[in-house]
Amino acid sequence: MPAFRAAPSDPAVYRTSVDHSHPAGVGQPRHPIQPGNWLPPRAPTPGYPEGPTEPLNAGGETASREAASREAAIRDAAIRDAGSREAVNREAASREAASREAASREAASREAASREAASREAANREAASREVTIREAANHEAVNRETASREVTNREAAAREAANQETAGAVVKEPKAKPSRPRRAGVVLAVLFSLLALLLSAAAGLFSWRTFEAVGAVVPQLPVPVASPPQSPAPRPPQPEQYRVAYAKEPLRLQLTCSAVVHLDLDEPRADVAEHVADLRYESACGSRAPQLSLGAGAAGGSRQASADTDAAGCDRAVRTSPLGRGLQVEVREGTAICVLTAAAPAELVLVEIIDVGGSGTAGLRATSWQVP
Repeated sequence: MPAFRAAPSDPAVYRTSVDHSHPAGVGQPRHPIQPGNWLPPRAPTPGYPEGPTEPLNAGGETASREAASREAAIRDAAIRDAGSREAVNREAASREAASREAASREAASREAASREAASREAANREAASREVTIREAANHEAVNRETASREVTNREAAAREAANQETAGAVVKEPKAKPSRPRRAGVVLAVLFSLLALLLSAAAGLFSWRTFEAVGAVVPQLPVPVASPPQSPAPRPPQPEQYRVAYAKEPLRLQLTCSAVVHLDLDEPRADVAEHVADLRYESACGSRAPQLSLGAGAAGGSRQASADTDAAGCDRAVRTSPLGRGLQVEVREGTAICVLTAAAPAELVLVEIIDVGGSGTAGLRATSWQVP
């Protein structure tokens, strides 16, 4: 009789029976399962040709194995998910760190560039200041040298003139020292006087030469002499590049009735201001009489010796050399120009041009202003 094997898919095999004895024979080893829990074998079936082939607890082991495999799969999936999440987090952290490092590098480069630009600008300003100081010192030194040279020349000329006068006096006295006397004593006396005069002239020449050497040795150590007003060079006006333009070609349109007056402030510029702050006074006219321009109370000076091509230095020179007196009027005609020096702080040089003149005193003006350094 073949060995008995139970299959989990055949529940009929596991039915408890007390009607049949254990199928094991006397000479066959007994099954470890106690009698009364078995059924006799039945005829083979297509699915079980030799009867049941699996023990009773085979289904539980399969379920536990499936549960274990599922748990292992879930654990593997969880581990993989955790690993992928950790990888994503690490990648995000590395990207954020890289972006922060790039931002810090960019900020550091910008700060370094700004510091370098600031240092260059400071170096340029310092170099310009040093150059201006050196130029001023050179100008002062040249003026001092020229003044000292002039003083030495004057002293040398005075010493030479004094020596010449003494020599001329001695020479003039020499013929008078020789009276035409027959006595020998008179001749000897004349010779003595001549020798004395020559000795005095030689002593005077030696004294003047010593004085010249002493003056030449002392003059470089003397303090800087203050030049007298006639010998001091005239102050030069600032160069055109030193005048900063306040405004350029600013138009002013004046529309007045007959015989009306309007005051102009050239610091801004603007029209119709108070009389005590006005730089120019414009008076319209009636009939054939031309309008008139004159300096206002706010002007420090002015000049009519100007044209449309006059620059800041030209205006400054015209105001200094050809000033326009208070109360004097200038006829307003097309093409007329006038320079005005304002009394504001800082002062401004303004070139006012008349570009057109209409009827009843209407006029179009154009103003250009430079700040006086």
